[in-house]
Amino acid sequence: MARWRTQEPSANLCGPKRRIKGHNINRASGESAEAVPRGSTPINTPPLTIPLDKAGTASSPALPNAEHLVEAQLQIGPGQELHYWTLGERHNPDGSPRPALILLHGLRDVGRSLLHTASAISDQFFCVMPDLRGHGKSYKPGAYAITHYLMDLRRLQQALQLPRVSLLGHSLGGHIVCRYAGLFAAEIDRLIVVDGLGPPRREMPKANEMSRIAAQLQAAITTADYATNPRVLPSVEEAANRLRKNNPRLAVDWAAQLAQWGTTPAPASTPPSQPVSWAFDPRAQEIFLGVSDAVNLNYWRAITAPTLIVMGSLGHEYWSHQFAADGYTGHFLPGELEERLNAIGD
Repeated sequence: MARWRTQEPSANLCGPKRRIKGHNINRASGESAEAVPRGSTPINTPPLTIPLDKAGTASSPALPNAEHLVEAQLQIGPGQELHYWTLGERHNPDGSPRPALILLHGLRDVGRSLLHTASAISDQFFCVMPDLRGHGKSYKPGAYAITHYLMDLRRLQQALQLPRVSLLGHSLGGHIVCRYAGLFAAEIDRLIVVDGLGPPRREMPKANEMSRIAAQLQAAITTADYATNPRVLPSVEEAANRLRKNNPRLAVDWAAQLAQWGTTPAPASTPPSQPVSWAFDPRAQEIFLGVSDAVNLNYWRAITAPTLIVMGSLGHEYWSHQFAADGYTGHFLPGELEERLNAIGD
C-alpha cells in the first residue's frame, strides 16, 4: 500500500518522491494516510531543488539548457495563435524518441513561468510550455471554458505528432491536465499535478450553492467590463513590485523576469515612457464558473497514468485571498482532500 509522504517546504519537488508508487502529497502538517496504489512506473527525473536564502525566500538558480529555448506558434484559427516554447531535443543521440512532457501554467501566468522545472529535466525530456489561451502571447478570444483549453491541448499534442506524452499542470493547468488525462488515458505516460486539486470547499448550506454561483456570475460580468479597460502600470519594474507584494517569498530577480514575460507594452505608449499592461485576459477566470466537484471526480476516476500530486503547505494563503469570505480559511475541510486524492484512478 502506497503512503503519502510529508515533506518540509524546501522546494525539492521531484527527488525524494520520484520512485514512490501511488499518490504523494507534499504537506508540512505531518499528517499521513493510506492511498490507493496507482501504478509502478518510476518517474526517473533529476531532483529540482530551489535554494532558500536565510529569510526563506527562493533565490533564482541558474537555468541549465535555458539558452536553447525555442519559441513557436500553432495556428488555431484565423487570427488565433497558440504560442508555446520548447526545450530539449526530440530525439536521443541514438535516434530514439525522447519522452515528451507538456507543462501547463496557472491562471494569470505564462508558459515560461515553468522554465525552472523544464530546464532541470530537458536533458531527459522534450519539454513543451504553451501560453494558455488568454495568457501571454497566445490569442485572447474573450470567452473561456475548460473545453476550450482541452481542445487547445489536443491540437498541440497532435500538431507536434506526440503519440504519448507526460503532463505537468500547476493550479489551473492542473485542472486541465487532470481532465485531459481522464479523456485520453491511453496516451498519457505520467501525470504531475501541482496545487491543482483546489479550491477547497466553503462550508455552506446546500441552499446557498446557487447564490454562490450567481455571485460568481455577477463578478465575471464586472471582470468582463474591466477587461475592456486594462490596468496600466508605469513600468515593468512596477509590475515586478506588484508580483513581490502579492508573493513576498518570490525572489527579486525571478519576479523581474516573470514581470518581463507577463506584461505587454500599453497601447499608445511613447518613449521614454514605457507603461505596460498584464499579458492575461482577466476574463479567463470564467473557466471556474459553475465547476462542480462531482464533475471533476468523474474525470479524475478515469485517470490511469502513474500520478504525482504536489501540494504547497501554504496554498491556503492563496485560496483565502482569492475567495475572501467570512470564515473562509482556504484550508480543505476534514476528509475533503483525501476524497479527491482517492478519486484519481479509482
